[in-house]
Amino acid sequence: MQRAKSTLSFFSCRKTEIDDRLNEINYGLVEGKNREYIEKNYNYIIKGWNNREDPRVSKKGENQKRCFIRVKVFLEDLNNRDDFNSVLIITHLVFLRVMMHVILNISLWQIHKIQIYNLEKIDVLIFKKKDHTII
Repeated sequence: MQRAKSTLSFFSCRKTEIDDRLNEINYGLVEGKNREYIEKNYNYIIKGWNNREDPRVSKKGENQKRCFIRVKVFLEDLNNRDDFNSVLIITHLVFLRVMMHVILNISLWQIHKIQIYNLEKIDVLIFKKKDHTII
């Protein structure tokens, strides 16, 4: 959250909101751990990833599917806002990648290839049909 607030200081905004749905994916017990640690202590996670499964990292964490649901609900709520066309979203890497999955229908197994650089602006143009569905 502190990095997001720091990033916000680069922008001039009339109004700001904090939404927990914009948080980075929660890896629970393996948060901040390297692959070697995960292989040694939670090998089922690595095996799952290698088999293109989406294992829940731990009871206190979330997998990409749970993150996907959070992103999808956020975007649906955003779509219903009156100020939809003038929203700046400051968030984290996995959230952005999953958002690209939702908007562009990129495979969840390919989103790790999307290069997103710190403090680089990404313009996302979303068009709405008359019934307010996103295309």
